[in-house]
Amino acid sequence: MLILRGTIVACIPMFDPDMYGHIIVPEMAKERCDQGIVKYHGPDVKTVKIGDHVIFSGYTGSTVEIEGEGSLLIFLPEDACEAVLEEPNTDVPGLYFKAIDGTYFTATYEQALTLITRALNESPLQNRIRFNVKTPRPALDTYERK
Repeated sequence: MLILRGTIVACIPMFDPDMYGHIIVPEMAKERCDQGIVKYHGPDVKTVKIGDHVIFSGYTGSTVEIEGEGSLLIFLPEDACEAVLEEPNTDVPGLYFKAIDGTYFTATYEQALTLITRALNESPLQNRIRFNVKTPRPALDTYERK
């Protein structure tokens, strides 16, 4: 465990991925690390907490690898953290699931879309559903000119 002083924040950096699909991204094409997860902070830190996903300038902070930590850390002042990314609220109001223990919880958009996709794929009408994608183009005189 690290003990930081003042308003210093230690973040686990989140680098660009090494691959996008089957394409290997060379080191020269990657951007500087500009976001991370707060792992430690000093006693005087007020705006961020441990576990926050923060955005900072790629040119700020000191990158250090500490033996025993198992990961790289970026040390930066608290005021260098430009923004904290909050987790989006993905709850679908009015759609609830019942847990095994009998309690109800609000469904998320991901759960709702998974159910809709499964229902469409397992539907006996799946082969009969047709979408009309070839609609005739309206004539030019149907548009009003002002």
